[in-house]
Amino acid sequence: GSASARFSSRSIRPDGGVHFWTTKTYRPVDADTDATACVVAALMAHGCPVSLEHSVARILGTRSDDGRFRTWMRDPGRPNDFDAVVNANVLWALPDHPATQDAARWLCDVGRDPDRAPRPYYPRVAALDNALARAIAAGATALLPLRDVVAARAYRTVVHSDDALDLALACATVRCLGPESDLT
Repeated sequence: GSASARFSSRSIRPDGGVHFWTTKTYRPVDADTDATACVVAALMAHGCPVSLEHSVARILGTRSDDGRFRTWMRDPGRPNDFDAVVNANVLWALPDHPATQDAARWLCDVGRDPDRAPRPYYPRVAALDNALARAIAAGATALLPLRDVVAARAYRTVVHSDDALDLALACATVRCLGPESDLT
C-alpha cells in the first residue's frame, strides 16, 4: 500500500481509536471520533487490508441517545461535546450504517442553516460543507437532500470569497459533489 495508508493504519491504537496527535508527536489527549472516522474513511476508500472492526466499534460507541456522535472517545460522565463536522465525518466513514441515520437527519437540519450547527472545532461553514460533500460522495444517501444546498453555498464561496482556506474548501466541495450538482 501507499505510505499514507501505512502511516494512517499505524495511527490506529489497539483499542481502535485514533488520537489527533500521532504516536510520533504524542501529546496527552483522548482519542477522538473525528480523527478515527477520517482514518477509517480513508483506509476503506483505498481498500487497505487492515481490520477496522475495533475502530468502527469505537466510533459507534460515541453515539448519544439522540443519535449524534460525540467528539471525544471518553468514558460516560466526562465532559464531551458535539460538532457537526465530526458527525459528517462519521457519515463519510460509515455512509449508510443504520446507526448513523439519526445523525444524518440532524445534519440535514443544521446543514440547511449552518449558523445553528455546533462547530467548536471547525468554525468555518466551508469546512462543514466539505465534510458533508465527502459523506455524500461516499454514499451517505440520507444526506442527498443537502447536495444542491451545499453545492450552491460552495459555488457562492468560490465566486465571492477572498479567503484562501474557504476557497480551497469550496473547490474541494464542488469537486466531491461532481458536475451533476446544481451550482446556480
